[in-house]
Amino acid sequence: MKIFVAEADNEVDNECKRFFGETNGISLTEESLTEENASLAKDADILSVFIYSKLTEGALNKMPKLKFISTRSTGYDHVDLRAAQKKGIITSNVVGYGTLPVPEHTFALLLSLSRKIKMADRRVREGNFDYHGLMGTQIYGKTFGVLGTGAIGTRVAELALAFGANVLAYDVVVNRVLVDKGIKYVTLEDALKESDFVSLNLPLLPSTRGLLSESKLALMKKSAYLVNTGRGGVLDENALVKMLKEGRIAGAALDVFAEEPPRGELLQLDNVLLSPHIGWYTDAGFSEIMKQTFENINAFMGGKPIRVVKP
Repeated sequence: MKIFVAEADNEVDNECKRFFGETNGISLTEESLTEENASLAKDADILSVFIYSKLTEGALNKMPKLKFISTRSTGYDHVDLRAAQKKGIITSNVVGYGTLPVPEHTFALLLSLSRKIKMADRRVREGNFDYHGLMGTQIYGKTFGVLGTGAIGTRVAELALAFGANVLAYDVVVNRVLVDKGIKYVTLEDALKESDFVSLNLPLLPSTRGLLSESKLALMKKSAYLVNTGRGGVLDENALVKMLKEGRIAGAALDVFAEEPPRGELLQLDNVLLSPHIGWYTDAGFSEIMKQTFENINAFMGGKPIRVVKP
């Protein structure tokens, strides 16, 4: 079977060579696949992509031999699953690789933002050792709101507890383990009103798209900080920009965006800290993605596909 790997940077390339060896059965490209260039994989039986490839029905039509897609991500909204299923194409994803690195990145962003690390670093490099204007906000003793308590949100909540915060949680499903640890589940509105720090860890669903609208963000304290390492579409970025410009929220740190890369006023604000969707990107996180990807491909080739996702 011919395998085609898209969005293959040097790290992915090296892992593929290590796993598959130097064979003619695998082709790689650094490009993301779209309807315009999908014919690059026209001979592929197996396709591996990351989140920036858009496998629409039109793109899949240009890959007539395709039988299996392994996306190197948990999310699969970049794959038209209905079109794939109609063509008899099986799709698998990878899971759990962000459970530890994403929460760590959440706090890396929050601490950098609330302790004004970017500004402090710039001052020192410029020869200015004055600490005035760099007063930070500590987490200990504050109220920390976690919106979404799946695997990643649960870990965020546990780390917030370790920092000594009073932790509030919002989710449609209550995690009894967190309750037993002293975390209180409240409404979304109460979590936003009461929290000094808000971590957004909700999945992107029809019910959550744009959930943090202007009216919801307006409930937050003026001194509060918001961090989003979940999904960009859950947050109304235009409303966030408005709140930040008007001083109605102290600051925001974003690793995910409704459109990636982001554009517009968001890039111009000083009270925003941005990173390019790297919450998952650690040595262990990347290794786990590749490990599961190769497991998915092996399982499919062995006639017993695993981690299959359906419309």
